[in-house]
Amino acid sequence: MLEARGVTKKFGAETILAGIDLSIDEGQACVLSGANGAGKSTLFDVVAGILEPDAGEVHICGTSRKKRREALVHVGYAPSNAALPDGLTVHEATELVASLRGSRDRRALEALEAIWGIRAFLDSPLAVLSLGQRRRLMLMLSELGNPKLRLLDEPTVGLDAAGRELLLRRLQAHLDAGGAALIASHETEVAERVGATRRVMVGGKIE
Repeated sequence: MLEARGVTKKFGAETILAGIDLSIDEGQACVLSGANGAGKSTLFDVVAGILEPDAGEVHICGTSRKKRREALVHVGYAPSNAALPDGLTVHEATELVASLRGSRDRRALEALEAIWGIRAFLDSPLAVLSLGQRRRLMLMLSELGNPKLRLLDEPTVGLDAAGRELLLRRLQAHLDAGGAALIASHETEVAERVGATRRVMVGGKIE
């Protein structure tokens, strides 16, 4: 599902990713932990196509990420910080992401909004959302189009107990259906609940 080999990324003279090797198969999840600055979010951005690696290869569902459109249609990304303009309403942001992902199933979208409790604040600007509401929105958006690979960067941050339980149930269902997930989290419950492999990232390398 995800195959990364020798992935390297530098910003100036600083090496952020130092030859990352990582493999995740269908039905599997990998939880990465590590100190701030270890390179977790940079790795997620590279896999998601936001950043280009300086060296190495990333394959998603057998397709090289260099074939951007073919590979990234399989990826649903919930970054730790919402990368959407604060001036948009939740409805506008949802419509924008759905359009970019080619997700035209209105009933499926409305069902996801209901499941994640988004419909209660569809008309609210992103700027006024609480941390928990933002997190629910980003997790919902990462499910649009039913992507095979989920990238979840600190997904439990800001969620209340009900939100955390919903996340873990939805994630388990995704894995049971043959999907895969790469998750950044320091919480042992996340890995334990979904039977994920736990790895530690240190200095741009996965140990």
